[in-house]
Amino acid sequence: MLKKTKLAIGLVVALSAMAVAASSAFALSASVSAGGAVSATATATFEGSGISIICPLTMRESLLTGPIVIAANNQIGEVTEVSINRARCSGGNVSGVLGLPWRLTINSWTPEPLERENARTLLVNIVGSAFNLEIFGGFVNCLYSGNAGGSLPLTRIGTGRYTARTIEALSSIELPLHSGSGCPARGHFAGTFTLSATQTVTLA
Repeated sequence: MLKKTKLAIGLVVALSAMAVAASSAFALSASVSAGGAVSATATATFEGSGISIICPLTMRESLLTGPIVIAANNQIGEVTEVSINRARCSGGNVSGVLGLPWRLTINSWTPEPLERENARTLLVNIVGSAFNLEIFGGFVNCLYSGNAGGSLPLTRIGTGRYTARTIEALSSIELPLHSGSGCPARGHFAGTFTLSATQTVTLA
């Protein structure tokens, strides 16, 4: 009986090792150029329960060049700095950005439908993002923090090669209220950020 049990355990371990090896062998990886330092600018909107704050915003990022295995939670870069043109904000203000750097990680990889086979979408997490919002002339301060989401559209330029020019912040991903009185329980931010340099993604 003991011998059969050992045999069964050995078989499970062997099959598990084969599964891991197979998944590694068929994993898709990506290399990015130019990568490195890049900025992303947009007129961003911060919203929550009827409150809407609009501000010009620039995120400075550092992108990895890879190869990066396309799998959930793998890092592709980080947001190192966020600049806000507070003089041009409307509806309130963004008084602070906390917790930098924010890690950029893979959420999921979405092949497009056949009619759009020349495009793909990489969904990303903006891990640890935190914004302090001022409303009603600064009488109310609301700190929202959590993992925001983004969409990176990729356009095919050749076999296994794509370009990326924008990152879209996903308004469907809400950030919970961390602190503040009289604030909406959840908020989100949205905007299409234009990269300062087009990124070329090569899949292998």
